[in-house]
Amino acid sequence: MDIDRQHLESDRKRLFQCLLNLLSNAAKFTENGEIALRVLSRIVNGQAMIEFQVRDTGIGLTPEQLDKVFEPFEQADGTLTREREGTGLGLTITRRIVQMMGGDISAVSTLGEGSTFTLSVPAELAQEHDEGLIRSGEPVPVIAASGVASVDADGGGPLAVVIDDDQDALDIYRRVLERSGYRTRMATDGDAGLAVIRALLPDLVVLDIAMPGMDGWDVMAALKAEPELAEIPVVVASVNDQAERGLALGAVDWLIKPVSAEALTETAARLRRNTGFPRVLVFSDQIDVIEPVSDTLDDMGITCLFFESPDHLPDLQTFGPDVLMIDLNSCFGNPDVLDRLKAQSQWSEMRVVLLAAPADTGHELRPSIDPRLPPEDLLREIEKFVTPARKAVVAAA
Repeated sequence: MDIDRQHLESDRKRLFQCLLNLLSNAAKFTENGEIALRVLSRIVNGQAMIEFQVRDTGIGLTPEQLDKVFEPFEQADGTLTREREGTGLGLTITRRIVQMMGGDISAVSTLGEGSTFTLSVPAELAQEHDEGLIRSGEPVPVIAASGVASVDADGGGPLAVVIDDDQDALDIYRRVLERSGYRTRMATDGDAGLAVIRALLPDLVVLDIAMPGMDGWDVMAALKAEPELAEIPVVVASVNDQAERGLALGAVDWLIKPVSAEALTETAARLRRNTGFPRVLVFSDQIDVIEPVSDTLDDMGITCLFFESPDHLPDLQTFGPDVLMIDLNSCFGNPDVLDRLKAQSQWSEMRVVLLAAPADTGHELRPSIDPRLPPEDLLREIEKFVTPARKAVVAAA
């Protein structure tokens, strides 16, 4: 790692997704060889930039392929596409995301020798991009005792507040809860956590007991003493097995540390159904489908997760979706990919909606939505399928 600065402000989630995409592409096209990640700092037009160079010794690209590598629908030749479920459109999406962060991606390649993709982002996030930023040394967004940060509750889906003085635990809980469909806010002590709960009125609180200052018992007592907060479900995660006392004080569940991802996922999924928020999984690798569907679901307050690669299909039981939206005009329209989804036992329980279904009748009859409709029409069509799921979630609570 060739870097002379240890400070980077950026959108952690988006940056991670983009780097993972580049590394996945390198691995996919390098059967026998090496893949290296190099990090550099540069000054470009007076602005400090951080460069992430992903170099591989794989098959490489021709000049003609390189010219089109960031264009939608352009991949390597048909043989490579069939063998490796080509990733050209993934690069289009990746570049679009990086440009939204104020950076860009470039590529150089030699056929038969390999490729280098360079992702460059500003070392300091511009003011208009600073929502949800994470600074170096802060593995998760943290609300410290000295003040409350990011207390706006914008966005759809249920909200969970996690209170724990263990940074590693916060990172694990955040990832598990977000995967389970929750937005998250983090606090490192009881005082800060209570302030956030009062400000945001979350749908769930995950609480440690042994903390300096106001401990978990004090937080629970304060919550139960305030009528507006008393009904918020509290899940305790503690190294001590004092479940009887905790449940008597109003906790809905008691998890023993170290808390497994499976245990927290199961608890979060069960409690999420009490919030009335259905969960939607969307399968597409096309930016002109992802953007309008994502915007519409966000406007409806619906939690959605997008999957852009058929190489890593989600376990439906783990993710617990209420609705699946599948873009049949993308790589997910491949019969083999659909068969892999259908093979999961939970498939028969899912509400499945096809996006931009082709005119042919090769697929089983399912309801469909054209994601390229005008925003108002798209909202109306999506509501037809998501509203029944919302009612089912409430009825199951």
